[in-house]
Amino acid sequence: MRRANCTLNKLTTLVDTHIANISAGKYSDQQLRNLFINIDGQEELLEQDSECLIQAIEYYLRISAPRIATKIFGPKDMDAREQLARIWQSATQSIDVTRNRHGNGVKNGGSRLRGEAHVVVYIFFKNTGNQTVTLDVTQVTPKDPLIATLRQYVVGGEFGSEEALPYEDLVQLGGKFSEIVARLAE
Repeated sequence: MRRANCTLNKLTTLVDTHIANISAGKYSDQQLRNLFINIDGQEELLEQDSECLIQAIEYYLRISAPRIATKIFGPKDMDAREQLARIWQSATQSIDVTRNRHGNGVKNGGSRLRGEAHVVVYIFFKNTGNQTVTLDVTQVTPKDPLIATLRQYVVGGEFGSEEALPYEDLVQLGGKFSEIVARLAE
C-alpha cells in the first residue's frame, strides 16, 4: 500500500516501516490490532501519519481478519448504508412511498448474501408500472474500490440506463435518484 498525503516528521521512518511491514504481511492479525490500539497513545504522531497507519491496518484486517476489522472499525458497509439512508430519506420525504413495490430503505444485495461480493447495499424504487430505479454501492473484493451505480429500467422490459461512478460521487448520483423517484411516484 502506497502512502499518500502523509507528512514527514521524526517518526516518518517508523511509520514507513510499519506500513511496509503491513503491506508485506509481516504482522499477524493480533499484531495489527495491537498496533492500532497503540496509535491512539502516540501524541507526537502527526494526524496524517496516524491516518495512513490506520488505513493500512484497516485495509489488511478487512482482508485477513474481517471479524477483528468489524470490531475495531465497524461494519464494512457502515458509511455506504448511512449515505444511502440519507439519500432515501431525502428522495422520499415528499412522496407517497406506499407505491414502492419493493419495500423501503437500505437493503443488502443478493451477490453479497451469496458471498460473491464484499459489499453490496442499495436503495430501490419500483412503481406500479414496474418502472424501476436503483442506487447501489458495490465492492467486489476488499482490494477493489467502492463503486456507486444508478440504474433505471422497466422490470420485464427494456433496459433504460446505467451510470457508475466512484463512491466519492454517490451524493451526485443520489440527486439523480431523487429526481427519478419523484417522476416515478407521480
